[in-house]
Amino acid sequence: GLVAAGRDSTGASPTFGMILAQPIAINGEQVWVFDLAGAAANLDAWDGRYVEASGTLGPKTATGWSLTAVHLKDVRPKFSTSREVTSLSHRSEVTLAVLPHRFIASPTVAAEPISPMIFFEIVVQGQTNLVFEASNSDLVCVSVQSDRQREPAWRDAWRLPEESGRSVTRMAIRIGPVFRVRIPVPGSVVSRPGAYTVRATLCGNPDFNVQTTLTVDQP
Repeated sequence: GLVAAGRDSTGASPTFGMILAQPIAINGEQVWVFDLAGAAANLDAWDGRYVEASGTLGPKTATGWSLTAVHLKDVRPKFSTSREVTSLSHRSEVTLAVLPHRFIASPTVAAEPISPMIFFEIVVQGQTNLVFEASNSDLVCVSVQSDRQREPAWRDAWRLPEESGRSVTRMAIRIGPVFRVRIPVPGSVVSRPGAYTVRATLCGNPDFNVQTTLTVDQP
């Protein structure tokens, strides 16, 4: 699954979760994220990476199920889509995954829907980084479209931090050797059963466009 850092209620110390590629059933409950803790050293270094984790499943707490991880290793995302982008100066592999990629819709309107996470990665091969120009802070553009719709119902972007009070009309951006971002999809966007197409690209650079599917099953 995908390791994601967050903050506790005080905002003082980071907490870590692992979002699963596909939910698992525990005591009849659909579980798609674990609180991650334990012996795996330096969890900060694993933030945003897709991993295979081994460890011990702990008892359920007020925040959900926990996994005491004793070993983490990088693996290729399951149920992902990849493509190669080449030019005279570089070769890159672009990967897109959505986690979980398939789950059961919430049985009632009152139940909190699952909010999937988009994982977008570029691995640049060779000695040069990707270099391109952008006119704003939008870097990775994403969308989600239901098979019942002709246009995406939701669009968003992962954005570069902006300096307060500074107006930027043009900037040079360098990417490499590995670039990863994660973007949450609101649960309301994928609350209805059906098939969805998830797309991502470097904003304004259609050569890096990649898409994958998300399936929401009937409860």
